[in-house]
Amino acid sequence: MKRHERSRISRINKVEQDAKVKYCYIIKAGWYYREHSCGYTEHVTEAGVYRKEVAIKICKLCIIEEPIPINAQKHNQQIIKQITALASRIIKQ
Repeated sequence: MKRHERSRISRINKVEQDAKVKYCYIIKAGWYYREHSCGYTEHVTEAGVYRKEVAIKICKLCIIEEPIPINAQKHNQQIIKQITALASRIIKQ
């Protein structure tokens, strides 16, 4: 096993053992998995939100994916900001 693979597995195990982590993004080469593993995005606000157990399972089965713990407060602030920006572009007729 190569050093970078051992390092990736170590990071996965660290997330798995952290009881504070409830949700994760899944990242692959700088790109986030979208919801339901439907493609990739570079924008965190478009990333899927996965329960930790699901993210760990996916990442252990793949060779380069990693779980990224989600800070719920920061995540929610980013989503609300995105919603506000989208709402400002609604065309009212």
